Amino acid sequence: MGQIHVKKIDVTLYRFDGQVMTTTLGTKKGDQVELDGTKQVDRVVVRVSMDNGESYTINDVQSPYPAVTDITSLF
Repeated sequence: MGQIHVKKIDVTLYRFDGQVMTTTLGTKKGDQVELDGTKQVDRVVVRVSMDNGESYTINDVQSPYPAVTDITSLF
């Protein structure tokens, strides 16, 4: 499966304080999203939905402060 088959990319931030934020990342190379984390260790999960209905978790990382999780290198 290639990038052309990606229908949707969801980025979910599980903050240390219990808040959960989800946003959709564009499917074009170079698209970005920015979510405000805490000054503790937060978790970032990226799920990709394909045009055939399948979905995959492609990134699930603990992100310590200060950090920028760059998922663009996955494409």
